[in-house]
Amino acid sequence: TNSQARVFEEAFIRAGVPHTVVGDTSFYSRKEIKDLVAYLRVISNVDDTVSLNRIINTPTRGIGNSTIEKLNAWAEGLRTPEGVAPSLGRALFNGAWKSSEENDDGELLPSAEDMGLTARARGAVLKFVQIMTTIKEHAKTSSPGELLEEIIKSTGYGTLVQDADDGAERWVFVQELVNLAKEPPQDVDETMQDRLGLEALGAFLEGISLLTNAESREEEGGDTAKLMTLHASKGLEFNTVFIGGIEDGLIPFVRNGDSEDDQDEEVRLFYVGITRAKRKLFLCHARERRRFGQGPQATKRSFLLDSISAGLAGTKVPERSVSLPPTSAK
Repeated sequence: TNSQARVFEEAFIRAGVPHTVVGDTSFYSRKEIKDLVAYLRVISNVDDTVSLNRIINTPTRGIGNSTIEKLNAWAEGLRTPEGVAPSLGRALFNGAWKSSEENDDGELLPSAEDMGLTARARGAVLKFVQIMTTIKEHAKTSSPGELLEEIIKSTGYGTLVQDADDGAERWVFVQELVNLAKEPPQDVDETMQDRLGLEALGAFLEGISLLTNAESREEEGGDTAKLMTLHASKGLEFNTVFIGGIEDGLIPFVRNGDSEDDQDEEVRLFYVGITRAKRKLFLCHARERRRFGQGPQATKRSFLLDSISAGLAGTKVPERSVSLPPTSAK
């Protein structure tokens, strides 16, 4: 399934195995992943203007291109004690427009007139600054996973994704990023899971940077491992095929409201997958797995594996779960 792609991509990157994602966008290139990582980058570094421009109106909050241009002009007209213009992020979140700490009157932003904005535009910007200020405070005592959950909730990004036409599919990738943040790569920093706050966030973002940089260097096509879903494998053949996630709920894939016909189609799809192999076929399942933002959960191997084993050994085919349809696949 598409949601399994991230762990395979990371494993290939870390092992130096060239690979190509067939028929889909790689995990870290997906819009929802880029958006949420941009939020994290701005929280970690207010001077990251590229990331700020990405999120300032995502989800849409009434801060259009014209307002952004005026904000940039406002920030460029300010001066720090060193006599240079602050970044827009420093002006919005760190109060770089204030002459001194003594003049701090509790206002997050100057007046609309001073900013060169309409009252409505200033109100939209102020709401964004208030949300980000609250998240930045939350970041001081949170793990990266907790921080992502707060961002998704408080910014309305979760609603944005789930209300989209392909919201169910995109939401799976969002949850996979949360999983990654809850259980970060060990080789970036072995003690990161024991730490909270901006230090842990910085280490997490460093790990993502290492992976995305390596991913960008992967060669397209050529002699690479091909990562694809069972659907994308139709019509193709390979000397060696690995099928991962042969577990109850994944293969056959189970959705709420599935009929027996739907499950029969899933079994036929699995048959397509195993017949893609010309020489060697590896059928794999995990002992435990994180899914839908939950902690590690024990998994159960699919009844299809037992059916295949029994067929090869010439023994009695074991009884399958009554919730799954019969299959004649061998």
